[in-house]
Amino acid sequence: GFLERLPRSDFRFAVELRHAAFFNGADEEAEAAAVLRKHQVDTVLMDARGLHASDAPGLAEVRRRKPDLPVVMRATGKHPVVRVVPHPDFAGQVRFVAPWVEQLATWIEAGLQPFFFMHAPRDTFAPENAYAFHRMLAERVAVGELPPWPAEQLELLG
Repeated sequence: GFLERLPRSDFRFAVELRHAAFFNGADEEAEAAAVLRKHQVDTVLMDARGLHASDAPGLAEVRRRKPDLPVVMRATGKHPVVRVVPHPDFAGQVRFVAPWVEQLATWIEAGLQPFFFMHAPRDTFAPENAYAFHRMLAERVAVGELPPWPAEQLELLG
């Protein structure tokens, strides 16, 4: 009922499912995906495998807070959202993000417009990871260019 009442004209919506019932291949998973598809609500797909594969002591609290759920690569709308919480070292992350390259390329070729972002605790390595992932994806499908890194920081003037 909630999804039916959402405004449709200039808005897009996405839902991040975090309960294990939505990742076990049972009826709840299929029903949730069908409801989201019916209402063209995108799915936020969280992938924290890289984080959970890290044994960095400084990330212990973050690992405790982020669910360690299976990754289901599904689109329920035109703009699937992939949210990756990565391993601190991109080399340790490649095995987890490589399948996303193929999935995003497939979605793009099918006319979808996915959003992909990686964020990390304290985000010190996020820009380098994002550029490395962009290079991987650009080898598979046309995704445009990124500005040179490191980029000059922009200031917001009041």
